[in-house]
Formats: sequence, structure tokens, C-alpha cells
Amino acid sequence: MKALLILFTILAITTYSFGQKGVGLSGKIVSDIGMFPIAGKKVFVVIDASAAPYVANLNHELITQPDGSYFLYISNIPDTIIPLDIMVYTFDCEYNRNGFLVTFYENDVFANDININICNMSLMPIHNPVVYLPPDNSCPTYQLLEANDSLSKRYLIEDFEWKVNGSIVSSGSSCTSFFVEENNEVELSRIFTDSLTGFVYDTVSFSKNLIFPDTMFHIFGGNVMLDDIPTTTGTAILLANAGSNYFVVDTMQFQQYGYFYFNHIPCCQYSVKITESDQSLSAPMIPTYMGDEAHWTSATFISVANDVFSGNINLIEGESTTGNGQINGQVAMSPSDGYDIILYTSTMTPVNYVSADIFGGFRFEGLPFGSYMLLSEKFGCLSLVGYATLSSTNPDANVVLLTATALAEADETEIAIFPNPASDYIHFGADIDNSIKIVSTDGILVKEGIATNEQLFVGDLPSGMYFLQVTINNQTSTIKLMIVH
Repeated sequence: MKALLILFTILAITTYSFGQKGVGLSGKIVSDIGMFPIAGKKVFVVIDASAAPYVANLNHELITQPDGSYFLYISNIPDTIIPLDIMVYTFDCEYNRNGFLVTFYENDVFANDININICNMSLMPIHNPVVYLPPDNSCPTYQLLEANDSLSKRYLIEDFEWKVNGSIVSSGSSCTSFFVEENNEVELSRIFTDSLTGFVYDTVSFSKNLIFPDTMFHIFGGNVMLDDIPTTTGTAILLANAGSNYFVVDTMQFQQYGYFYFNHIPCCQYSVKITESDQSLSAPMIPTYMGDEAHWTSATFISVANDVFSGNINLIEGESTTGNGQINGQVAMSPSDGYDIILYTSTMTPVNYVSADIFGGFRFEGLPFGSYMLLSEKFGCLSLVGYATLSSTNPDANVVLLTATALAEADETEIAIFPNPASDYIHFGADIDNSIKIVSTDGILVKEGIATNEQLFVGDLPSGMYFLQVTINNQTSTIKLMIVH
């Protein structure tokens, strides 16, 4: 059935006395085969904007009665806005809009028998309403979930809500999820909103169990060491890398022999971040990733396809300092919490670290005079950088951490990308052999890959502004990239 909005003028109008001038309408929603009344059907009424000064609500949502009928009366309609147009419609079985345009040529009248015939059959069930695809074969429980539906809904705005095991994980026609359980329930809700009124017309939900075999789950453990001696107390954070996505999987406290142990984790690429909390140590310990690195971009990730017990980490030791200098700072990102700030000397020797508060604020105290560099550290986010010099005449410094690489427009670099805005692929004017990073405006690395045939697919990223970072001849260029779908 074609999506058809039937337009005509009501000519036969019955006069009623309501004590106040207004207009009204009534009718029924019936099936186009057999003319059976349809109860509980939503009917939308849209009043012309000329009535706005006199009518509180221009849009109305009605529900049909058991006999399929609906009714609406709008009071306080002055002669100055006559003639007045009012749209009355509902949606048929294929989500096509069906109804009438009613024109009132005088007020204090009522339009009867605005009956709308619609198909009311049930749609054929969608074959595979949720499509699953593992975008990274090394992480089979990391799944791309996509809504599958070819039905056209020209007059409805469609929103999505994804739940995994009862918790909302995403919105949009697709999402990615890392499953850490063997048995999982995935629920997709599709919410259809009328484009004229903004009222929700319908919600359709699909559920499916996603089951992974026990053979996909393993043990991952190791020891935390300092100068080849196990430490005693701290926090181990399990981190996963699937494709270009990075996420925290689990957290545990370790004590005896510095041994951390994560049980029953799915196959994937993993690293671990250690924050030591042993107060008996003489120097501060810098949070350390597997591979004995202070920054997640340099961390070692181990492919866990079997039980692994050799994920050892040697902590990075800072320096005990005394002095009269201090550095106060702010992380210039939104959101700004969750960052560790690592303090280095001018020779890149780590001194200490602090964690930013919920507002992104941080402070280092008791510092000797000298020059320092500060680098932020947050898993999945690129580092921010700041500098400070403390002296007897300037013992205090205030530092705002900004992006480490300056932004450059495309025409200021040796690299050209097109189109920009892009919707699916971006093309480069030259071969790019190095990895290409795409960063969101809040500093999160959202995609990393290698250009193939001078092009990179970006169609899996939501619409918005991004920064594309390319390194050529040890020079990093950052180009603003707009994605529009």
C-alpha cells in the first residue's frame, strides 16, 4: 500500500452549542477489509500554527475506544483564525501515514464521521532482527550488533535501545559489546516517533540469547615485581583491546606475593595496569602497564587463547622529593575525571603521579625547583601534555593539560583527505604506511587502522567532529575530520 496522506475539505458540518466557540471532530478507525473497528489505536491531531496564541497544545494524541471511535474538542477558537486546518491521521500496518486534512470555515462547529480505513494485518516477522558479527576474530565475544530491517518508515523517526543482560549499553542502529559471560540476553527496542507531533507511536522489542562455549574462557594471571621482588598490596585492572576499541574488563585487589589472577575471561587481547598501594615502599610507584610501561599506548597486550600465568609486570619507580615548589593543574577535557597525571623531570625521569579529581583538578607538592613535564594517562585516551618551571621567585605553577599535538588544517599539512565531510571512506593524496588514528573531541581514540589503496573506512563511526592523526617522517599531523551520515 502506498504511503498516502489523503487531503480533502469537510463540507458537511453539524452545529453544536458548547457555550464557547470552538471546533470539534470525531470518527472511527476501522480495518479496510471487513470494516471492523480497531480499538487502542493511536490517532494524531495536528492543529495549524495560526491557533497557537489561543490553543495551549497544537498536537494531540488520542486512543480509540473499543468501538474504534475517537473524539476531540478544541475550545476558544476566534473568528480571526478561521478558516482553520486540522490534520487527523494514524499509521497503517506498514507504518504509512493515513488520514485527512479537515478545514473548518467557521467556528462553533463539529466535524463527524472522519473515519480512517487502514490495513491492520500483522507484519511478517523480520528474519534475523538482530545481526551479530565478530569484527575481531581474536576476540570472538566482542560482537558488532546491528538492527536488521528493510521496512521503510518515511513519517516516523526511529530510535534504538540495546540492553545486554538487563543493562542499557547503547543507542543507535548498531552497537558493539564485549561479552564476559557464557550466557547472555540481548534485547533490542525500536522506538517509532511521529515526525510531526513528537509522540511515540510504537515500540517493538526483540530478544535473543547469545551463548558462547566454555572453551572460549580462560585464566590470566601474573606477578607484580619491584627489583625482582614481589610486592604486597595493590590494584590490578584488566584491560582489553578488540580492533580499535579499548575497555576495562575487570578489577581486583592483590596482596600475597604480588599475584594477580583473573578467572574465566573470554579469548581476547589483554593488558594489565597496576597501581601499587604498599605504604612501606620508600619511593612512589608509577602506575605501570604490562610491558613495564607508564602509558597504555606502549603497553604489551597478550593474546589469551589458553590459560596464561606469565603476565608479569615490573613496577616503574618514581623519586622521593622534598622542596618548596608545587604545581596545580586542570585537565582540559570533558569529561575530565579518570585521568592519572605523571610528573617527569626535564630529562623524562618519572617523579610521581596523582589522580585527577572529578573536576579534572590535580596538585603536586613538595617539589624541588626545576623544569618539569606533565603527561596525562587514561586508558583509551591520548595523552595531554603540560610544562612547568619552578624557582625561588616562582615556586608555584598552574598548568592546563592540552593535546600533545597541535591542530593543523588539511591545507597546512602535506596530507590531503577527501571528501571532508565524509560518510563512508576517506581518501588520501598519497600512500600512508603508518597507522592512522582517529580521536573524538573528548580525546578518546575511537579508531586506528592502516590505509588500503590510499583510503580508510570511517562509515562505522557516528556523525560528528573528529581529529585524524597521521605520522609521516616522524612528524605527526592532526586534521579535523567531519563525518556525516
